[in-house]
Amino acid sequence: MKALRVVPDSSFYLFFLDDIARPIELCGILAHEGFSFWTGIIIKAEIAMSEHFEAISGEFANTVGLIDYYRYGELVRPFFSLGEIRKGEHEVVVIAFIWDATSEEFHAIIDDGPVRRFVERRFPSVSARTTGTLGFIERCAMGYEVLTRVEAIDLLKAMKTSDFRIKPEIVDEAIHRLEA
Repeated sequence: MKALRVVPDSSFYLFFLDDIARPIELCGILAHEGFSFWTGIIIKAEIAMSEHFEAISGEFANTVGLIDYYRYGELVRPFFSLGEIRKGEHEVVVIAFIWDATSEEFHAIIDDGPVRRFVERRFPSVSARTTGTLGFIERCAMGYEVLTRVEAIDLLKAMKTSDFRIKPEIVDEAIHRLEA
């Protein structure tokens, strides 16, 4: 079975590193044989600024492929300003756009609301394969079988009490689905 390509924004990584300080769980997800994680140079630089990056640096180097995003950014230049192209979330959009155009199977993780709405309006086929960190954790338990439901609920409870920007009601709904 071919591993599913996954391209998360930096908030996915920083949730585990900084918001809940649980890098071991992140390493377990990154190393899972069902996934092939990818990133761009902007996102990697954003993650590397975390004071906890060292805890995953070895696993990150071994399991996360690096895409030189700037070579491809010009393909979607009509949709973004140069300043936007230099942001991590937009790097995910470009990588996902290219994979979508080449019929690659992938999953994008974008937590920034305005960027997600942009993808919904401009790239509906990419949007269909995009979720946020919460949705990806939920899918890791209810579909990808990377986490047990108990492990996913534990992570979501930690999300609810962390500095991760998400409404508690949304987290509660996901926990309820996992408990059902």
